[in-house]
Amino acid sequence: MIKLLNKVINSVIGFTFYFLCWVYLFGIFYNLMGITFGDDDYQNLDKFAIILITSFRMSVADISIPDYSLWSGQTENFPLSANVMVYMTYVVWFIHTYLMAIIMLNFLVAFVSQAYEEVISHASH
Repeated sequence: MIKLLNKVINSVIGFTFYFLCWVYLFGIFYNLMGITFGDDDYQNLDKFAIILITSFRMSVADISIPDYSLWSGQTENFPLSANVMVYMTYVVWFIHTYLMAIIMLNFLVAFVSQAYEEVISHASH
């Protein structure tokens, strides 16, 4: 059991760094685009910290719908750019959801499964 935990931790360290880099990158995208998420849970935190926490939560399949009220309020003054930004909000949100919650978590399962197989095959020899 200890060998399994050691092998899993060693194989997941690189994945964790890569995963957190993607979380930070999507947090930057959301911040630059002016997208927010409900801050009811984190009332005493900075806007970017809330975005990072929400980005992490979305990455582990706790999906939150983006709030693009900044852009929907600009439709009178800048109708084309406001509509493009609303669509871009959902494009970034969909890519984030698909890449992180589906593909990256499947990679995590594959790393853990591979470590388990290696430990079991080594133990049987």
